[in-house]
Formats: sequence, C-alpha cells, structure tokens
Amino acid sequence: MTGVTAMSRGTAAQMDQRGVLFPAAKISDTLAAADITHVSNEVPFLDDCATNNSENNLTLCSKPTYWAALQAIGTDIVGLSGNHLNDFGRAAARESLKWYRDHKIPIYGSGLNLEEACKPLLWKHNGNTFAFVAVIAWGPPNDWATAKEPGTCYYYDHKQEVLALIRDLTKQVNVVAVELQYEETYNPYPTAQQVKEFREIRNAGAKIVSGVQSHVPQAMETYGAQDKGGPGAIGYGLGNLFFDQMWSWDTRTELYERYTIYQGRVLSTEILTGVLENYAQPRWTTPKERAALLAEIFDAAPAK
Repeated sequence: MTGVTAMSRGTAAQMDQRGVLFPAAKISDTLAAADITHVSNEVPFLDDCATNNSENNLTLCSKPTYWAALQAIGTDIVGLSGNHLNDFGRAAARESLKWYRDHKIPIYGSGLNLEEACKPLLWKHNGNTFAFVAVIAWGPPNDWATAKEPGTCYYYDHKQEVLALIRDLTKQVNVVAVELQYEETYNPYPTAQQVKEFREIRNAGAKIVSGVQSHVPQAMETYGAQDKGGPGAIGYGLGNLFFDQMWSWDTRTELYERYTIYQGRVLSTEILTGVLENYAQPRWTTPKERAALLAEIFDAAPAK
C-alpha cells in the first residue's frame, strides 16, 4: 500500500525533462516484486493535460504517458479517493475513468456515479481473497459522486452504509482493506477524530486501514493475533509516493506498507521507508534516516 501520488506540477516537469520512468527508478524493483501493488492516484489522466509548475497551482492532472512510471513499480490496483480527481470538471473525470477502463486497469473509490464510486474492488490471488474499499472524508464537494455524476465516495453521507458493507465483506473475503482520503494535517500525530474513525473501520472488520490523504508520514498502529479483530494495521497517513513536495523533510519522507498474507491471514506488516529527491524520485532511506522516521511515527501512535 502506498500514499499520495500526483504526477503533476514539479513532478511532471521532472518527468518531461528526465523521462517518464524517472520517479520509479530507485524503488521499482522492490515495489514491483509484490503480488499486489497499490497506488492512490489523486489526479485524472487527461489527453490534453499540460504541465503547469506555477507556484501554488492546485488544479492538477497527469499526462497518460506518465502511467509508465506506475507500471514500472508494478501497479496492479489504483485507489481513486483523491480530492483532485474532478479538478477539470465532471466531463474530464469521465474521460479519465474511461482511460482506466480502456486500459483494463482495476480501480475503486471513484466512478461514473455514486454506486460505482462506493463499490468495492474484489480480488483473488494465490487462494487469498480481498476486498478493497476507498472513501473520501474531505472536500471539495464537487469531487463527490452523485447519483448521476462522476466522483468519489463521500464517507459522511454514506458512513453507515460503508460500515455495513465492510462488515458484510468480512463474511465473503479474507482481507478487507480500506483507504481514506481524510483531513490533511502536516504532523505525525493523527487527530482525535481521525483515531476514532479509523478505529471504527478497523472494528467493522477491516484488516488494513490506510490514510492516503497525508503528505507526511503519520502514526502506525499494528495489531496481532491476540488483539480484537486479529492481525492487521492502521496507517494514519503514508505520506507521498510521487509528488513534488520538497519544501520540508517531513513532506519528503514516505512510507510504504508491505503485508504478507498467507492462507487468508495477515502474517506480518513491514514498513518500507523512502525519501523524495529532485521533486519526483524517491530513494530508500539510509539506516539512520529510517531509524529516526520509524521512531517518529511509532512515538506518535495513540494509546490503544
């Protein structure tokens, strides 16, 4: 599981200059080795997308050729709970969704209407069964799907239905994984409301709960066989994957959650750690950097 991806702005400028595979070069072998590699992509793929690296530009898109970077890290599934998917309007959102479907890329968390947006992605691999669910608990409202318009699955309008869906899915599959586009904060400590709501999803039966909104790494909360609900983890915020936020050490550091699933059980949770360079390209942390980052996120973990 990975965090924020938005191949736009400074990241796009570097890809235009250095090649579309530039972001993936140093981490691709490891991420592509996973049986299921997940990406949370916050922005639409549009044929007429133009690189706009102007300061404070928040209207974001990616060129379809940039998919090569995600392909290089072995992307199998794409969560679309991001709050920039409708930046260019509903017609552009439809174009992007069509692009994914034309290229047979499995997506979830967004759709041509509310029903599609809230629908889980079911997956099977090596006899293990999964359900991936993605919701947005943040604005802007024009990003949210309606009965007839494309967008994301807005959590607070459908919270009880989503929790009921998770409970139902736990009876059908081995592992339910839920990602949330939540309120953005820029420190490792999740808010009290964030803790409450992420744990509600865990208590509904999700084994893996990931915050894909945070541009900085946030607290990790791991669970073992002795805990209620069994093994799994909550990652309150994974930080960025491919995004240009070079302005602080916290926004440059990144988490990637690697889970081992065997015979329907979560056997282990491993946290991989990276650092963004050149506005576009993550590298692996040094041992010293890794120790400091892991200490920070576990120190920030709320009391169970």
